[in-house]
Amino acid sequence: MSQHITDHERDTKASSRLRAYLALERAGMKHPSVLALHQRAAHTAEAGKRTAQFVRIDRGHEA
Repeated sequence: MSQHITDHERDTKASSRLRAYLALERAGMKHPSVLALHQRAAHTAEAGKRTAQFVRIDRGHEA
């Protein structure tokens, strides 16, 4: 009786090459959470000054 077409040994050389390639690709990529943090707006000194002005006005200290 002959073997079925899918009934044969796996080519371990090809799968190990693929595994090594994927490991190199993953090492070179940045994690999606890191990319999301880089896309956020940077904190500036102006934002802190505006907050201080709003708090001052809210407390009733107007210039």
